[in-house]
Amino acid sequence: MTRVVENSTRRGNGLVVAVDFSRDMAENLVLAFSELEPDAVRQVEIREFGVWIVEPVTGMRQFIGSMTLDPRVTKKSM
Repeated sequence: MTRVVENSTRRGNGLVVAVDFSRDMAENLVLAFSELEPDAVRQVEIREFGVWIVEPVTGMRQFIGSMTLDPRVTKKSM
């Protein structure tokens, strides 16, 4: 995966969370949206050991993939 990093000095543009997505994770995310209406939205949760997408009516979570927290982001900021 190619990573694009932007060095920004603008205020209010601090890094909140960074996740490396594999191709499998991206495909899982696309699959999660594939049967939705075009204007439907889903919440993506970044948790300590994985990325999840939340179904808004039931609150059920679909696992997208494993990850580790970027060392530039501390647990205090989450």
